[in-house]
Amino acid sequence: MLSDKSKAFIENLRLYLVTSGKKQKEINELIDELKVHLIEAEKQGKSIDEMIDCTPEQYMNSLKREMDTDYKNLIKNVIIIFAGVIAYLIMGSAIKGESSRSISCKS
Repeated sequence: MLSDKSKAFIENLRLYLVTSGKKQKEINELIDELKVHLIEAEKQGKSIDEMIDCTPEQYMNSLKREMDTDYKNLIKNVIIIFAGVIAYLIMGSAIKGESSRSISCKS
C-alpha cells in the first residue's frame, strides 16, 4: 500500500490536473501508472521525494505541460463554478435574513 504522503501527493496531483483542464481519461491513466511506480519505489524503501527527483510543484507543472488541455470541459467547469458562486451569494444573504422575496397573488 501507499504511504499517506504518497496518497496525498496523488490526490493533489489529480486535483491540480483537473483544475488545469486536462482530460479525465489521461489523468486516470497517469494516476494509475504513478501508483504502480510509487508502490514499487516504496517497497524498495524510496520515498516520493526520491522518486520524482524535484519539487512536487515542478513535477506537476512538467506533467501539465505534457498533457492535452480539454477546453470544452474546462469551460464547462468554469461555468459551473461561476453559477455556484452566484447561488452562494444569493442564498447566503437570504439565509442570513438580509434579503426577502415575496410573491403576491391578486385575485
